[in-house]
Amino acid sequence: MKSNDTIKKFDTFVSHNFFGYSAHTLYQELCHSYPAEVASQWVYVNIWHTFIDNDTPEDIDIARHVACIIIGDPNFEIRALAARDYIEYCMATHEYERLAVLTDDALDLYIKGVINLHEFKLIIAANKK
Repeated sequence: MKSNDTIKKFDTFVSHNFFGYSAHTLYQELCHSYPAEVASQWVYVNIWHTFIDNDTPEDIDIARHVACIIIGDPNFEIRALAARDYIEYCMATHEYERLAVLTDDALDLYIKGVINLHEFKLIIAANKK
């Protein structure tokens, strides 16, 4: 069983990454459109794995999907996933200068949790070359 301190830390993590929601509120919001079992899995398994830094790529994809559901912008999700693919391609091929095309979206993607701080810095650094 999780201690109260751990629950508070998890709520803070969820709030920081999901627009001020507590874990319970996020779960309730998702229950409006998805079965309770799905909402529970997303919040208390997939997002929990991200919180304890034991996440898989599936957990991260689900966390991004949940963020897009909450902000109500399916186009953002499509754009965000395309940006992630582009970042991964540029990093794999060491074509960092090509990341400069994402500069205009970088801050938005970072604030919404689509890219991490390292990826944000890579994009900004690519623009300075």
